[in-house]
Amino acid sequence: FPSHDNMQIGPAGLLLPAFSERGIHVDVVSMREYGHACALLKQNVDEGVLWHKEQSGLTAALEAARKRDLDRDAGLWAWHRRDSTDITPLVASTLAVFAHARTSGKKPEPESSGVVFFR
Repeated sequence: FPSHDNMQIGPAGLLLPAFSERGIHVDVVSMREYGHACALLKQNVDEGVLWHKEQSGLTAALEAARKRDLDRDAGLWAWHRRDSTDITPLVASTLAVFAHARTSGKKPEPESSGVVFFR
């Protein structure tokens, strides 16, 4: 993984050396990138390009998630939970959409299974 000396990494960052030792590559997303990822997911949903198939975990996460400001001047925000509901499915979907957009720039055809679909 790249050096992250100037990047604040949360508690999961403690796992990075163990992953590296095992040859597992991890792309670390900065908070600024995460803010862009959240906006990208919301934009895709608003435009009808992205939806899900009523998976209970993701539905619960969507219902519980709220926005929190990351950089008000830049208009960046991130998902935040309003209670103890697990919003991990939403965060994972957000990062998956961001990774897909960053690596391919293409939207795949809908599939018959999965959490996130594009059209």
